[in-house]
This record gives sequence, C-alpha cells and structure tokens, in this order.
Amino acid sequence: LGKGTFGVVPSVLAEMLRGAGGDAKVGTDVVTLVNQTISRFKDESLPVVAGAYGVLVASVLTQIQSNKSILGNTASQEARELRDLYKVWVQFVHGVAHTSLSRICVAEENAASLQPLVQSVIEGITVIAEPSAAKCCVQVVSRLANLWASSTDTLPGGSVPE
Repeated sequence: LGKGTFGVVPSVLAEMLRGAGGDAKVGTDVVTLVNQTISRFKDESLPVVAGAYGVLVASVLTQIQSNKSILGNTASQEARELRDLYKVWVQFVHGVAHTSLSRICVAEENAASLQPLVQSVIEGITVIAEPSAAKCCVQVVSRLANLWASSTDTLPGGSVPE
C-alpha cells in the first residue's frame, strides 16, 4: 500500500469485513493489514484508520462478543482463529492508543464504541491467556486512562475529574 491508495482503503476494508460474514480469519487479515499500515505510516495512516475505524470496531467486537463461549475450547480451530483475531485486535488498539491516532478512539462519532472497546481489552487480559498479550492489554488500559485523565476536553462518557 502506498499513500496514494489511502482514499479507497477504508471502503475496501469495510467491504471485506461485510463480505466476511463473521469469519474470524478474514477479520484477522483485515486487522493485520490495518496494523501494518499503522506500523509503516505511523501518524500518516490517520485517513485509513479514521475511515475504517467504525466498521472495523463494530465487526471485530461483534465477532468477539458473539463467540465468547468458544474461546475456552483450545482444541477447536474456530476458537484458535477467534483468539488470533483477539490478539491482532489488541495490537490494533495498542497501536492506535500509543500514537496520535488515539484521538480517533475518543472522537465524538466513536463515543458509542469506546466503552465496548475498553471492555474488550480488559477481558483480553484473561481471554487470550498469553503473557505478552496480557501486558499489551494492560498498557492499552493504562494509556487510555492517562489520555482521559490528562485531557482538557470533555470526553465521551463524562467530564474530566478536577
């Protein structure tokens, strides 16, 4: 991907997720692509991340929430694919939270997804059951709390404490 494709990438990613029909493997591929874009282009990836954010968050959280019961089944291929999705999801949130892209998480148009996003990361500490993933989850929660506490603006979900 080059910066010249940034205008069409969000709609392509959205179409891939819609066409996936809840397939965790496709979700993993899409989130991995977004993670690679963030890694390569850093803050310049804002148009891609902002454009795909709503559908990406909705799709991944729906897949995770609707399939929670299978996550404990370590022998299942479906459970492994869902855990893989969960891992790249946490990496995505970590990448966004630790760059200037973090403002996307707290943007007014994404206010409804902030609480479920944070909840998914908190649950990831126990669901993924890998020390590196748990550490990543804790770092995300800490970063988002620091962003909220240091903000001079009113964030979705309430005002900043005095």
